[in-house]
Amino acid sequence: IFVRNFDELEAREVAKAPGSGVWFSPDGQMLLYGTTTGLSKIPSVGGSAQQLVAAAQLVGADWADDGTILFSTGPSISRIPEAGGMPQTLVESASPEDYVVWPQLLPGGKLLLYSRWVASKNEVATILKSLEDNTEQIVIIGHGGTRYLDTGHLAYGVEDRLLVVPVDLATRTTKGTPVPMPETVLVSSLTSFVQIAIARNGTMVYLSTREAQEQSQLVWADELGKFSAALTVPRVYSDLQLSPDGRRAALHLWDDDNDVWVADLARGGLTRITFTPSEE
Repeated sequence: IFVRNFDELEAREVAKAPGSGVWFSPDGQMLLYGTTTGLSKIPSVGGSAQQLVAAAQLVGADWADDGTILFSTGPSISRIPEAGGMPQTLVESASPEDYVVWPQLLPGGKLLLYSRWVASKNEVATILKSLEDNTEQIVIIGHGGTRYLDTGHLAYGVEDRLLVVPVDLATRTTKGTPVPMPETVLVSSLTSFVQIAIARNGTMVYLSTREAQEQSQLVWADELGKFSAALTVPRVYSDLQLSPDGRRAALHLWDDDNDVWVADLARGGLTRITFTPSEE
């Protein structure tokens, strides 16, 4: 697990942990992360880790503003105090084959947002559950991995696109038509999880789908972040390897069978090296 400040070039390693999922505490001082043995926390600057939950699998977690941590093991969603303690079950699936995943406690601590997958119907839905009276309501059918934004919107992924729709928390219903964002984002076909993270100030980071990347140009960047053109031919580049003298670069072109090309950075132009239909 690595953390990088936006005003720094280098990322710092915080922990070595086989598993999946990383979440910041509300103040950004701690990290919550999933491993193959459970859920742990560690200072975001590095240090000693503390295991909070022992579990065979984790499918989402959330560090809420009220000092509690929510987590899904698949068949159930529970919460514990951030200091650790006995888990309290909030949601259980109707059968062992069903999943209730990707929990998020909304501001105020009274509503729980999560995704439910019903195996017998192969159906996924986004649910809003009241923790006061335990009533539930489906807000989005056919999509999961949904996040609530502080702007009063729900964000979810559909076929590598991010959709955003206003939500009325009083009635637990969406309002209006979902609006697609221009960015292409990776959406898991297995879990419906959309690879985005949105900060309180509205900044979003996301993982793009390689196949859907837009054309770009090759540029030089110095250690101060100043850019200058290296090759202005617009293509979908990946896997760059710079020659020892810095005059050429070997690369893949995703928009041309992933073949290997050589870019002449001194004189400009691209030369194709391989011609097979699969990636080299």
